[in-house]
Amino acid sequence: MKQLINNNGNRVISIEQWKKTAGKFKEEQDLKRYFKMLSFNELINESNIIIDQLGDSDEQKDHLIYQKASLVLLEMNSRLEKESSQMANGLKKMREKIECKIIHFNNPEEEE
Repeated sequence: MKQLINNNGNRVISIEQWKKTAGKFKEEQDLKRYFKMLSFNELINESNIIIDQLGDSDEQKDHLIYQKASLVLLEMNSRLEKESSQMANGLKKMREKIECKIIHFNNPEEEE
């Protein structure tokens, strides 16, 4: 995210960048609440839909799909931690890989 420095030496961002960041944050919070409300079976069904979307996605949609996948895994992980730490650790590793993809889509210029 490009930052500007005002006359006082403080870092500032443009209102457009702020709105975009705030919108992503709200979208993420809404998805977290949605996934928390689902039963475990519904969460599994949602994850199957996301897996299908991952296979069919194009570059423009990938960020949102990876974000959904990460949040579904986060919710599954939090539920499974109570039952099986081994399964929860496996899901945590998957989520970390997906979060790396999200970072790549948010900052593609960093790899160049």
